[in-house]
Amino acid sequence: MIIDGELGRHLESYFGSFFRIYSAVTYRTHAVEPHIGSFLWHRDTAPMSQIHVIVYLTDSGPETGATFALNIRQTVRAASLGYHFESLEDRIQDIDTVFADVDEIPEVVRHDVAAGDSLVIAPSRVLHRGSLPKTGYRDTFTLIILPSMTPWRRDIEEFGDDHVFQKISSATLSTNPFEALSPLIPEETERGVSVRDQWVLTGQMFP
Repeated sequence: MIIDGELGRHLESYFGSFFRIYSAVTYRTHAVEPHIGSFLWHRDTAPMSQIHVIVYLTDSGPETGATFALNIRQTVRAASLGYHFESLEDRIQDIDTVFADVDEIPEVVRHDVAAGDSLVIAPSRVLHRGSLPKTGYRDTFTLIILPSMTPWRRDIEEFGDDHVFQKISSATLSTNPFEALSPLIPEETERGVSVRDQWVLTGQMFP
């Protein structure tokens, strides 16, 4: 129901191809959590073609927490200044510090979304971060989408949907897109190199 109709057509237009649902993840974000991980400025270490469809099960806004993002031009500018695929310990909360020594002000967009609506974001391409709710919690349901040579429904009809909801890592960094259900690539995951270096090595598969 989420990706039938208009949203599905937009995704196919964006990719210039069919797409598949790699996995689905449900998040509950509490007000008491510290600002770590996804709540600091970052780009996902994942294939550049990856899209997230974030469906909000509760409202998103100033009081309930929201998603902040830079446009792609300023994301590229931040990369030229040295801030791009940062490790967890190097992420920052205030993006102004990246632009502090240049004559440019980051134009941060806050995406406020009502319960039942969705936000589509290319998490590897643009810098973004979440904010925590001030009270209570915020619930989201995220579909991780990748381009495909066959329609998403055919993928489900052939393989079922159990793989979408497996309780395993949803990371697509070290997966083989040319094999059914995109299995992990053992030789890549066992290299013993940093995540960013692994992204470069594996990324050669995704021109």
